[in-house]
Amino acid sequence: MSGPGYQQTLGGLGLAAEGYRPGTPPAGLGGDAADVDGPAARESHCPECGRTGRDYRPWYRPAHMFQPGSYRAFACCAACGHVEEF
Repeated sequence: MSGPGYQQTLGGLGLAAEGYRPGTPPAGLGGDAADVDGPAARESHCPECGRTGRDYRPWYRPAHMFQPGSYRAFACCAACGHVEEF
């Protein structure tokens, strides 16, 4: 499911350049957060258009040498393309 522009918006955030990968992070790096964040996104309202039910798009950066792992979650509206990190 691809909303108007939200894939482009996510790409424009520079996440891949910072070492992030799309997808649910492994256990120990917020992997269990998907159990909470996924339903929260699906039940949330878009602040731009008011649509209920946004797409959950998780990104994570694996730990590497001296850089700690990180997890970022986004709620994306398929109707208007609005992206919000939560």
